[in-house]
Amino acid sequence: MHNRGKEGIVLESWSLSIGNRLFILLPRIELIPDSKVELHIGNGRNSTKTEVYIGYPGPVLDDAGNVSLVDETGSTIVEKKYP
Repeated sequence: MHNRGKEGIVLESWSLSIGNRLFILLPRIELIPDSKVELHIGNGRNSTKTEVYIGYPGPVLDDAGNVSLVDETGSTIVEKKYP
């Protein structure tokens, strides 16, 4: 994710929708202007301000179709076809 705006963004109660069948709640993420964060669905080392590990226990992207970032109101903010 990349915040290209001039204001900071707090992603709180946001989620990833994977193939419209799996919703993964994201941790609270703060993005200052012109900053990026890389999301990792699986386990990994400790999360940082630029890399967040969700810790989902199994594979989800093999045949996902679409991956969407959904805000706290349920609105799709961005959607990408995968793979």
